[in-house]
Amino acid sequence: MMRGKAILKSFKETRNHDVLFEYGRLLEQQGWKCIPIEGGYLSPDGSTIFICMRTPYEGQLLQYSSGGEESYLSQVKAMVESGDFTE
Repeated sequence: MMRGKAILKSFKETRNHDVLFEYGRLLEQQGWKCIPIEGGYLSPDGSTIFICMRTPYEGQLLQYSSGGEESYLSQVKAMVESGDFTE
C-alpha cells in the first residue's frame, strides 16, 4: 500500500510530540479533520492521514482509503516538496 515513508521533518529531528499537534492544527486550517479514533488528521479528499497519536507511525503520512492511492501519492509528493516532510 505504501511506497516509502514520509515523515514530518521537525518531528524526525526532535522527536518532540508537540510539533505533531502544532502541525495538525495547521492542517486543520487547510481543511483536514482531526479523527482521534484514527490517531491523526484526515485530508479533505480522504486519501491521506497524518498520524500524530499512534505509535510507531507518529509523524507519518499514510494512505487512508484503499481506492485513493493516486491522491495519496500526489499528497505525499506535494508535502515532501514543501519541505515539511522527508522520505
